[in-house]
Amino acid sequence: RKLRGSSDGLPKVESSVIPVIKKLVSPADKADLAWWCSAQYASGSVEQLHCLDLAHSNATTASEEIESLQGRASKEDERAALDRVKRIDTARAILSDHILVD
Repeated sequence: RKLRGSSDGLPKVESSVIPVIKKLVSPADKADLAWWCSAQYASGSVEQLHCLDLAHSNATTASEEIESLQGRASKEDERAALDRVKRIDTARAILSDHILVD
């Protein structure tokens, strides 16, 4: 919060978000962290889009992993994984369109 209010703003995704995401093992955890980080950057920023791209790729991987369990994962887990992908993809598409228009 202090960084958002400062004149310097938040650090770049490459130097602050990606190194932390690489330390996580679970694609679902990576997607959740990238989603949270996207909300910390200025609305409509390229950095926010970069976080959403990271979130989307990891959410997709997490969804594919759950799908590959072939019945060993609950329907709720499958639904939650698909909902995460849809939510992130929608936010990413809207932001991408917004950036392209501006």
